[in-house]
Amino acid sequence: GKVHTGVEVTELLMRADVTDDEVAAYVAMGEGKGCAGGYAIEGHAGLFFANTTGDWNNILGLPLFRIVDQLRVLGWRYAESGFGVNQ
Repeated sequence: GKVHTGVEVTELLMRADVTDDEVAAYVAMGEGKGCAGGYAIEGHAGLFFANTTGDWNNILGLPLFRIVDQLRVLGWRYAESGFGVNQ
């Protein structure tokens, strides 16, 4: 019955030397189709960025570090979760 909320800030610094032709070639490839933001940073679009700060998982769409923090506040621990146990 409790609600836990949070905000995760992740910053991406795009390269200043990316050309229109490079962006057009990336779009034509179709890799970013269906991706949040229209790009897949874990793929070819990673070449367009100079730096990132914050939780890398947040860029991919799920702020994993914050979620694990919240789960631990609620008493969840990996060793007791059943993950990795052969059933």
